[in-house]
Amino acid sequence: MIQRAVVINALGFQLVWWAMALGLPQSRFALIVLVSLAHVALHLRQSADARAEFKAMAASVALGLAVDTALIQWAQVTVHPANPAPLASVQPWWLLLLWICLGCTLRSSMKWICDWPRLGAALCAVAGVLSYQAAVGFGLMDWQGLMPYAILVVAWGVCFPVLVLWSNGRLRPSEAQDLPSSSTLSGQSDTAPH
Repeated sequence: MIQRAVVINALGFQLVWWAMALGLPQSRFALIVLVSLAHVALHLRQSADARAEFKAMAASVALGLAVDTALIQWAQVTVHPANPAPLASVQPWWLLLLWICLGCTLRSSMKWICDWPRLGAALCAVAGVLSYQAAVGFGLMDWQGLMPYAILVVAWGVCFPVLVLWSNGRLRPSEAQDLPSSSTLSGQSDTAPH
């Protein structure tokens, strides 16, 4: 059975997304900030581990900054409203806020990805692209060509599921040492002299 807090978390993030999609074209910036902060505050209030939530939000912001800045700088994506110069080529404030709110979902409504990582990766790749394409439809972004799609598929199909796994303690740097080496996979022993 789905927990009430998970449903509230998912609906809260959707409310933030729609507030931005509908509010940005009308310059309702205060409303967007208020809805976003309310989502974060409610999520933290329901969380048993605020420190882990802040770490998840910080990691989400780092991924979002990399993805959105790559889209702006490499894929010629234009965002509306953009940051003023000289920060026009960096992720705008409203996308930063959206990634903070998305970070609130990593240990709650997106945690299901931990149990089905391959399905999660496939669905995230599609949903991530569709979300950005919807932003284009709302006039929040403009792009041409295939480069934005390539960046989004990698970010959402690979990086985002890894972020969810890491945020939920299912992926630790120490576990990478336990992975089989290429020589083990090819049938050679790691104990053989090199």
